[in-house]
Amino acid sequence: MIMIGEWADTLLTSAKHSSETTDESLSKAVGAYLMAAKEIERFQALQAQAKLLIAEIFLETGQTSAVTPSGNVTTSKASVTVTYDAKSLDILLRDDPALNSRLSPYRKVTERPGSLRITGVK
Repeated sequence: MIMIGEWADTLLTSAKHSSETTDESLSKAVGAYLMAAKEIERFQALQAQAKLLIAEIFLETGQTSAVTPSGNVTTSKASVTVTYDAKSLDILLRDDPALNSRLSPYRKVTERPGSLRITGVK
């Protein structure tokens, strides 16, 4: 019995080497991507169930760490994250030059490239 992951691999290989046109290659590559995504989702669900069971065991036993033959488990301490509304702060900085001069050295802008989004046919 062929597994979905193997089928996706075969389809991707076909897309790379056996396609007659770029449209055919693109279609096969998208199909392989979506099949792989389904397999990933299945494994992530299994992983989430295992993690939930581990958390339940830790809650029941009061453990915060464990060493097992399969691997190690630790829990981190709770923490707090502080965020600011950048758009609102930018408006304040635009309207108050003194505040802008004081805070602008601490303003960090990071650019992210665009990404490719692949979705199945609906």
